[in-house]
Amino acid sequence: MPYKYPWYTKVADAVHRLTVLSLVGGSLYIIGGLSWTIYKNGRNYEKKVTEQPVSHILAFVLLIHVYMSLTHHRLTRRPTKLTHTPRHHATGGPL
Repeated sequence: MPYKYPWYTKVADAVHRLTVLSLVGGSLYIIGGLSWTIYKNGRNYEKKVTEQPVSHILAFVLLIHVYMSLTHHRLTRRPTKLTHTPRHHATGGPL
């Protein structure tokens, strides 16, 4: 004759199984919903970016051109003479 479990053990086992299934199922549901939301937002963002008018791109290129022309002038001019003697010259060696 097989061993019969007490009723409270069967109830505890059923509650435990429902808890585990609820946690696993709920986690899969949340992960699936989050993945779907990220996917759809990415698609919507991609569509929005590709449908931007060309004027935004031209304005950005013009901004970069102005910035590069200003920094190019600053980078290519000759350095001014030093008004003091660098330390390694005064001491006769490196710092």
